[in-house]
Amino acid sequence: MFEIVTMWQKKRDVLNHDVLGIEYLNGLRAFIERLRRPDPNAFRIAEFIDEDFPMWEECQKEAEWLLNNFEKEMSPQVFLEYQPLSRCDDGTQEWLGGLIHQLWLTRYNPDDSVETCRKALHKADETYREIIAGIPESTIHVVPSLVMLLDLFETFTKACANFSSELSKLPREVLLA
Repeated sequence: MFEIVTMWQKKRDVLNHDVLGIEYLNGLRAFIERLRRPDPNAFRIAEFIDEDFPMWEECQKEAEWLLNNFEKEMSPQVFLEYQPLSRCDDGTQEWLGGLIHQLWLTRYNPDDSVETCRKALHKADETYREIIAGIPESTIHVVPSLVMLLDLFETFTKACANFSSELSKLPREVLLA
């Protein structure tokens, strides 16, 4: 049998490892440590809030795409798009694809894992929105206001890490039915 790498797998690896795992969560943890200091650098704090923190919105959109497209992209039905199965006539591809997909759904029941991921994503996004609502418009009082949100930033960090962990539990390759 041959192995294929779907767009879903590529996007998941980039989001989960590169963006969330390395860039975003590390930046968030460093930001929290800066905020805990007795005299945090207000410029660096404001810079993170203005430039890095909003990156979550792109992560959230990408995560939604991944969760919404998991079944379509990771079903072994995708093998019908590649040789030699792609040479089957349309009628055969239709019934065979449906059968393969149904067997896969029955064996692996991906809905539960995707739903667990979706809940973890929702928790992170909900906390992000709560933080955004608490950030003052004026940068004059940004550090004291952000210090008051420290618990929420820690909750958000844990929620992002939990989402990343749940996303990691989804299959890394297209599983055969």
